[in-house]
Amino acid sequence: MTRGELWLLDEAEGVLGGESPASLPYVGVPLRAQGGAVVGGLHAWGGGPLPSGTHLRVLRVAAERITTEIQVQQSNRKLEGMVEERTADLTAALERLRSVNAQLIEASRDTVMRLARAAEYRDGDTGEHVERMSSYAQAIAKAMGLTAEEQALLKLAAPMHDVGKIGIRDSILLKNGRLTPEEWEIMKQHPTIGAQILHGSRSRLLQMAEEIALSHHEKWDGSGYPGGFAGDNIPLVGRIVALADVFDALTTPRVYKDAWSVEDAVAHIRRESGHHFDPRIVEAFEQCLGGLLEIRGRFIEPVAQA
Repeated sequence: MTRGELWLLDEAEGVLGGESPASLPYVGVPLRAQGGAVVGGLHAWGGGPLPSGTHLRVLRVAAERITTEIQVQQSNRKLEGMVEERTADLTAALERLRSVNAQLIEASRDTVMRLARAAEYRDGDTGEHVERMSSYAQAIAKAMGLTAEEQALLKLAAPMHDVGKIGIRDSILLKNGRLTPEEWEIMKQHPTIGAQILHGSRSRLLQMAEEIALSHHEKWDGSGYPGGFAGDNIPLVGRIVALADVFDALTTPRVYKDAWSVEDAVAHIRRESGHHFDPRIVEAFEQCLGGLLEIRGRFIEPVAQA
C-alpha cells in the first residue's frame, strides 16, 4: 500500500514495474463465503514501511465488500437461471392450457349445438335454423355495441333458446292443426322448462343460455310469456334473440307455410317495434340487415317434409 492505494495480486507486477512482490512489505486477507469457506484472497504490497494494523483493517473491509459483491453476482446468475427455467416451464404450461381450453370451448360449442338441434328436430325444424338465428343474434349484438366477448358468448348461447321443447309431448309439439287453449298453455311452458334444464351452472355460457331460454318469448310491451315482463325488465340477450328468431322463422319456408319475402319480414318487424320488439334492437337490426342477408345466403335449407 502506497499513497493510500491497495494493489491486488493480479495487478501487482504491472504496478511494481516488474519488481518482485516477494521483496516488498506485504499484507493479505482471505475472501470468505457466508459459510466460512475461503473463496479467494486479497493481497497488497507497499513500497514503504511494513503494513500496520490500520492497513489490515482497511483490507479486511475491502475483502468483505468484494466477497459480498461476488456472492451477489453468483446469486444473481443463479436466480437468472432459475427464472429462465421457470419461464420456459410456465410458457410450456400456458401453451398446454391454451390447447386444452380451446378443446374445451370447441367441445362446449359442439355439445350446445347438438342439444339445440335435438330440440329443433323434435319441432320439425332442421338444424340450420339455430345456426342462422345465432349468427343473426351475434350480428345484431355487434350493431348494438356489445363487446366481442359478449357477441361470441351470445352466438354460443342463442341456439339453446328452445331447448325446453324437449319437455313438451309430441302430440302437442308436432300437431299439424291449431292448438287448443289447453294445449297452448302447455306449449307456453317450454321457456320455463328450458330455463330449468339450464339452471344452476357456474358457466357464463349456460347462465346466458338460461336467460335466453326463459325470456325469448317475452315482448317489449309486456304481452309475452311466461312472465309477462316488459321493457328493460326483459334481459337484453332475450330481446335480441326474440327478434333474430322471428326474422328467421318468417323468412324460412316450412311444410305448413311459404317463406315471407325479406321486405315483408322487415316491414312486420318495423310494425312490431315498441310492441313485440325493443325499438333499439329494431334499429340495430336495420343497420346490419345487409350482413344478415349475407348470413342467410350461406345457408340453403330445404323445405321440411311432412
